Amino acid sequence: MKPAKLLKLAACFGFLFQLSTARGEPAIVVRGSGLENVFVMAPIYVMKEQKFDLANGVDFQLKMYANIEAVYQAMRAGDSEMGPGGWTNALQWRATGSPWTVVYPIALGAGVDVLVPPGSSIKSLSDLKGKKVASYAGPTGTATMLLRTLLADYYGFDPAKTSDLQYGSPPVLINALKRGEIDALVLLDPLASKLMGNGEARSISNLVDDYQAKSGKKMLWLGWLVHEKLLQRSPEAVTRVLTAYRQALDYLDKHPDEWKRYAKPSGIDDAGLELLIKRTKHDLSADWNQGVIDDLEAFAPHASSILGTDIFPAKVPEGTFSLKYAPKP
Repeated sequence: MKPAKLLKLAACFGFLFQLSTARGEPAIVVRGSGLENVFVMAPIYVMKEQKFDLANGVDFQLKMYANIEAVYQAMRAGDSEMGPGGWTNALQWRATGSPWTVVYPIALGAGVDVLVPPGSSIKSLSDLKGKKVASYAGPTGTATMLLRTLLADYYGFDPAKTSDLQYGSPPVLINALKRGEIDALVLLDPLASKLMGNGEARSISNLVDDYQAKSGKKMLWLGWLVHEKLLQRSPEAVTRVLTAYRQALDYLDKHPDEWKRYAKPSGIDDAGLELLIKRTKHDLSADWNQGVIDDLEAFAPHASSILGTDIFPAKVPEGTFSLKYAPKP
C-alpha cells in the first residue's frame, strides 16, 4: 500500500482515538505538513501509522504536498504550523518577519548528490566550471546554496553568476540530464539512489559530506520547523510530536524491513534500494546540540557574502534555532 493511502487510514483511526489517548486526555491538535516522495519522511509515516503521536497526547494532522514550494506556501499561509523544512528557509522567513524556529534535526543531507551521466567526462566539482548545472531546490533552497558556496569557496567559480545554473522539478531535470540538455544535476533521494542504482547516473559529490570534510563544520539539510504561534500556544505539543518522531525512528531500527515497504512506490530496483536505505539511515543520524547550531550560524554570514543578502541574510535572527523542545534521550 502506498504511503499516501496508509496515511489516510492512519488519519481515520487517529480521529476515532484522538479523544481517548494513551494519556487519558484529549489530544492536542497540531497542523502538520510533509513532502511526498521523499524517503526521509518514512519515520513520520510510521509515527502516524503506529499512532505514536496519539500515544504521546498529540494529534499530528499531517497533510502531504507534491513539491517543496507547496509545502512552504502552506507554512507561510498558516495552513501548517509544524513540519519538515530547510533550516535556511526558517532563517530567511524569520529575517522577513515570519517567525519560524528549527527545533530538531531530520536529515543531514546524505541523500543529496550532484549527478552526471555515467559516460560523462566530469569527475569532480572542479569540472563543473562552464558546464550547465541544474538544481531541484530552486534559487533559495539549502542544496542550491550549499552547491554555490562550495564551488565559490573551494573551486573559484559560481555557476549562478555565469548563467550556468538553472532550476526545475526533479522529473523535468532528470529527463534533461538523460537527453544531454544539462551536464550535471543536484538531486535528492529516493530519485538520486534510483538513478545511481540502475546505472543511469553517477555521483561526483555528496554536498554535505564534501562541505563537512572541507570546512570541518556540521551541516543540516532538513529540520523540524515550528511557527512561533504553536510554540506559544502549546510548547508541550511540540516536544510530544518530537518524542513520537523519535519513537518512530526506534521502531524502524527494530523493524528494518519496513524501509522496503516505503521504498516500493518509487519503483527502485534492489541495488538502488540497498543504497537508498544505507544513505537514509546515515541521513537521519543528525546531532542536535549547541555545537551544531554554532556551525550553522557560522555558515550564514559567509554564505551571504557569496549569495547576496537578497537571497541569504548575513545575520541569523534571534530565535531561529532552539534546543529547549528536544525530547529526552
